[in-house]
Amino acid sequence: MIAIVAAMALAGQWPEKEWAFKPVEAGGTSPMQEKGAFILRTEQEFRDYNVKRGSPRRPLPTINWKINQVIAVHIGQMPTASYGVEVKRVTKQSYGADVEVVITKPSPDMMVAQVITYPFAVVRSERFMGRAELKVLEE
Repeated sequence: MIAIVAAMALAGQWPEKEWAFKPVEAGGTSPMQEKGAFILRTEQEFRDYNVKRGSPRRPLPTINWKINQVIAVHIGQMPTASYGVEVKRVTKQSYGADVEVVITKPSPDMMVAQVITYPFAVVRSERFMGRAELKVLEE
């Protein structure tokens, strides 16, 4: 059995495992312009992240940092209001995890504010090692 799992890992066919996650917050107004999935594994990393995105005094949620971590997803610049991002799945991969998200868009006939936005979502997940890859799913 160990040999089969090792062979699958080497071939890039790691058995898929979904990690449970819970939303912490989401929004469309963040001064953080970087796009990606960012793993925050300590309370200090979460505090530094809040400073970077312009919310240094935001109260931190209660998180057991020994078994959990936070994944912050930023999708970059959007041309108007009413864009959003929702985390759908976090799955184990040989390098860490895929964070699968759906980007919500305003409907074509919707009146929206003509303002540049930077949507984000923050979730708490089971702790894992490695990096997170952002995967955008079509809705």
